Amino acid sequence: MIQSHRGNDAEAVQAFRKAEEYLPEEPLAPYYLAQSLVLIGRPDEAVEAFERAIARDPAENDLLEIFQELGRVHQRAHHNEEALAVWDRLEARFPNDLQVQEQIAAILAEEGNREGALQRYEALAKKTQDRYEQVQYTLEAAELKLKLGHSEEGIGDMEGLLAELKPDSWLYRDVREKIEGVFLRTDDYAGLSEYYEHWLEKHPEDLDAMTRLGQALSLQGRVPEARTWFARAIELAPSDASLRLALIEQLVAERDFAEAIK
Repeated sequence: MIQSHRGNDAEAVQAFRKAEEYLPEEPLAPYYLAQSLVLIGRPDEAVEAFERAIARDPAENDLLEIFQELGRVHQRAHHNEEALAVWDRLEARFPNDLQVQEQIAAILAEEGNREGALQRYEALAKKTQDRYEQVQYTLEAAELKLKLGHSEEGIGDMEGLLAELKPDSWLYRDVREKIEGVFLRTDDYAGLSEYYEHWLEKHPEDLDAMTRLGQALSLQGRVPEARTWFARAIELAPSDASLRLALIEQLVAERDFAEAIK
């Protein structure tokens, strides 16, 4: 362990091999050996050591970590079938533990297996009874669809969440900002404006969408149109101070201080 902490991984490998030899029933000896083998670029031997650690029936928390690291080794080596088999084995060990399944989905996403992660997040959204978790899993799945190039489907899933969430909740704002992110990644303000215009055709009383549309139009220099949408929002909710503040910010940005003061 000292050699490992010092970064002397080759020496650590030798010591862990000896430890495994002298402790034939101890699962952590081959587990630590596997970690060091990964660090010196010997993944095939690491896989064998991870499997020996699993076979020695480690404690539940250790077993979870060993499976996760074994799966990562296969993922990074692009051994997709072997990685899938590891995740299936892990799920079989913890069949009703949604947290374990969530960890697997997160690892798959981190390691670039977006299709695999998407399938698991969609399954999690159906399995959980917790409304907050359901929203989070659906949102993760929608974002993966966007990354896979399925923008229309991903945005559609997020819009489905908007229909179910309270407009004044932070989750609602979070989902809306993620939708905007689809356009803002490429500075597509024209596309964002068009999106909100279509949205408002179906949801003509969405004050937040009106404000956001006004801001998007302003960033394109389409000032008269922006003011029109700010004014329309204020007309629908004259006592909403946040709408007037949004208009004030717009007027100050235009350096129309007299109107801002009014």
